[in-house]
Amino acid sequence: MQVRFKPLGTLRRKIGKNEMVLDLNEGATVGDALDAVLENSEEEVRHIVMTEGELSGNLILMLNKTSVENLEGEDTKLHDGDEIVLLPHIQGGEGDCNWT
Repeated sequence: MQVRFKPLGTLRRKIGKNEMVLDLNEGATVGDALDAVLENSEEEVRHIVMTEGELSGNLILMLNKTSVENLEGEDTKLHDGDEIVLLPHIQGGEGDCNWT
């Protein structure tokens, strides 16, 4: 089956591609797709994406516009035509905003 993988933000620049089409076996998971991407990536990319064998807390992994945290995590099964997006987690701080 084929799955599209789209890195966003800094990862797009580090990976050097806007989108990748992954050929995966039936029954593959989100984790399998991530492994396939990282297998051919530079060490710097692997270091950004993974922390001690886990997805970095600074990243959000989406499957078809839904965070995998709301599904079965990296064990979520994939289907032909699925889209995975990996994006940086954006955090804001407290500021002096006046919403009037």
